[in-house]
Amino acid sequence: MKSQLTKKILPALLILSIVGLTIHYHRAELNRFPSYIHAWTQADYYSVAIGFTENGYDFFHPQTFILNKQFPDNFGKAYPNAITSIDFPINQYIPALFMGLTGTLSPFWMRFYNLVYSLIGLLFLFLLARRISSNPVAPYAIVLFVSLSPVFIYYQATFIPTIPSLANSIIGYYFFFVHLQSKRRKDFWLAILFFTLAALSRTPFAIFLMAALCHHLILAIEKRS
Repeated sequence: MKSQLTKKILPALLILSIVGLTIHYHRAELNRFPSYIHAWTQADYYSVAIGFTENGYDFFHPQTFILNKQFPDNFGKAYPNAITSIDFPINQYIPALFMGLTGTLSPFWMRFYNLVYSLIGLLFLFLLARRISSNPVAPYAIVLFVSLSPVFIYYQATFIPTIPSLANSIIGYYFFFVHLQSKRRKDFWLAILFFTLAALSRTPFAIFLMAALCHHLILAIEKRS
């Protein structure tokens, strides 16, 4: 059973990797500094990753290059340090570790990190589609449709943690549906873990966490009744 599953997963993962790398390598994007849409936001996240390489990788004190921060006071006031508030910075911290290991502050590491995370999310979307649909073609069609979406392609290898949060939400839904079928608590808590990681990095993704909890609450009420 596992060997058959592996034979179906590996081709999907290989196709996704080839498509993703071909698109972004062809556009020479992986080494490009923040630019185009949301360039300011991308630069902010990139600077936080670089900040970790300069503060001794202190996860709980992320910093940027801006001393006259606009919030919570005013833009004209200079602060004594560059420590800043940010969502759970795990998606900036991990690329910073690779920057430290390789000795380069190239934007490649943040873009490549997001790209790999997107491929993991698409793989779990494929697995989720296989569980929901009995059509053998449907999982490939769904993943191909999402992976070739212009919006998805644009954010797939940027500095913004939207793609990691989306991938975590997809992984969360995969384990949530596995839990609904198997009733194993481990799968439920894995789902909550990934939903929480998605929400911590990008607050709007808390919607998926709340939806899953409401779904589970409704099932519990129906079971009791």
